[in-house]
Amino acid sequence: MLESVINISEGKDKSLIQELKQSCSSSLLDVHIDALHNRSVFTLAGDNVVFDVKALVSKAVKNIDLSRHKGIHPRFGAVDVVPFIVLPGLADTLLEEAVEARDSLIRWFCDELKVPAVSYGPERSLPDLRKLLIEKNSKLYDEDLFSSKTGVTAVGARKALVAYNITVKNLSLQEGKIIADSLRSNELRILAFGYEDKIQISCNLIAPWVLNPDHVYRAVDALAKDMGGKVHKAELVGLLPRGVLDAIDEDIWGKLDLGITKTIEYRLSLNQN
Repeated sequence: MLESVINISEGKDKSLIQELKQSCSSSLLDVHIDALHNRSVFTLAGDNVVFDVKALVSKAVKNIDLSRHKGIHPRFGAVDVVPFIVLPGLADTLLEEAVEARDSLIRWFCDELKVPAVSYGPERSLPDLRKLLIEKNSKLYDEDLFSSKTGVTAVGARKALVAYNITVKNLSLQEGKIIADSLRSNELRILAFGYEDKIQISCNLIAPWVLNPDHVYRAVDALAKDMGGKVHKAELVGLLPRGVLDAIDEDIWGKLDLGITKTIEYRLSLNQN
């Protein structure tokens, strides 16, 4: 069994997002919609995941114009990121199977959708790929397929991670970037964005069994307080493995925006009933 967490460059058009949800059939576990980022994250898993991924991204490519997109999150494609993910403890799926699904989908993107798709995974990380795209490395894809409407899609193969946002108040964007720079590591990819009078610390926990949301929340909170700021709220983006949740004191799940109903295992059990 594979999971796919698809990042779509649309978080404001509720009608289109509903159409995208309906295209996913039985594989859809969760949708996280962020109007500020103008981005939605669709979590899919199950036996029909590849079929539903294709249905979702086909509709997104047809209906989203990246050239008109406005949002604070960096992006390169109308369908920005499509990772295939190994779910530890839920199946005997190997990373090689995720790589095979990734490579097959890249060929389908280019041949059927006529949209350039580039790979990340064991060979190179998503941040490394984004650097190459910023440098406009034309060797990554067929330039004849590129259009400003669809952009470029990153298709990956990886292990499970946790996407997590922490919003802080009473700090400048520069101070937010100092927090991000201080905490960035091999286990934590982290950026700071400014909006209204707040700073969002946007995190990808690459090794969530080692560095979990509680650890990151405490670290951000401590640094923010040292600068005269404070945490406003925490936000889980998508779902997290139950094993990561179980490692955190249940008394603080609410503060951290966590809970059993937000685990991959719980959502899968609903689909199976």
